Amino acid sequence: MSASEKSDANQPLVSIGIPTYNRPELLERTLSRITRQTYKNIEVIISDNASPDPRVQEVIDKYKSVDKRVKSKRQSSIVTPYRNFIAVLQESCGEYFMWAADDDAIEGWFVQRCVDKFLSHPELAFVTFEANYFEQNFLSFDFFSEGSAFRETGSQTIYERAGTIIRYGFGNLVYGMYRRDALVRDRQVMWERTRLSSANELPLLLLACQRGEFLVMETVGLHKSVPRSVYEYAVWENTGGWAPDGPRLHPKSFFASAKYHLLSYVDVSSAVNLLEITAAEKLALKLRAAARFASHFACVIIGYKPRLPRTPPHD
Repeated sequence: MSASEKSDANQPLVSIGIPTYNRPELLERTLSRITRQTYKNIEVIISDNASPDPRVQEVIDKYKSVDKRVKSKRQSSIVTPYRNFIAVLQESCGEYFMWAADDDAIEGWFVQRCVDKFLSHPELAFVTFEANYFEQNFLSFDFFSEGSAFRETGSQTIYERAGTIIRYGFGNLVYGMYRRDALVRDRQVMWERTRLSSANELPLLLLACQRGEFLVMETVGLHKSVPRSVYEYAVWENTGGWAPDGPRLHPKSFFASAKYHLLSYVDVSSAVNLLEITAAEKLALKLRAAARFASHFACVIIGYKPRLPRTPPHD
């Protein structure tokens, strides 16, 4: 083993989990970026959700043959995205863990800067960077900030951190780096302690915030590959105005949205029940969550949210 390899091995191990399904070209692009991280002591865990396209396995085998840090498993049949996310976490061994979408890209310094921040700030449970959105042709959309509520760290309590997540949490918070013990306790994935009924990200974030604080740095480090319609909806969620797809007054849309918001609230309440806080604090958080989901449901139905200013990216 060379001196540089010994030095890398002495650094904390970072596990990067990639749940994937039937997107070989995008998976290869993602693996290319991840295996070239400046931080070398990583393990890459891929869980293929029973993809019918054989090229997915070919891409996985290609990277496993040239990089011993790459590991994989294949589901015997299609499982829910939630179960596939859990699968890569269960296979991980690192002190730190992060999920990576199979169609996204992270900057080459992403892992290194996250680890550096953890080592200098033991109060942190989660670190990430702002995200920018782009189309499949690599045309970047205009930037907007999602994480400005998570810029500062301090001596927040679990109750205060949970309140911030309920009010300001957003989907891309999932795609950052966690201390693994914020996600797994007593060898059990914290997510599995709730009976999730929705695809909402808040229950995971709430359970993780018991371990420490969340930090979103101003620099763009994550690049999300999405259709224009998804980008426009994300902009609306964060900056307000008229919804790009208009109001949802049709009975089918109305009831589908009502069901999602109700199930999301049930999942959040279940996660709140597991937090190590007082009964009064749990009740306060549930009321806050009910207010957020009710308000968001109303905005979705009428197709309008109060406008908020955009924040320029930080270089």
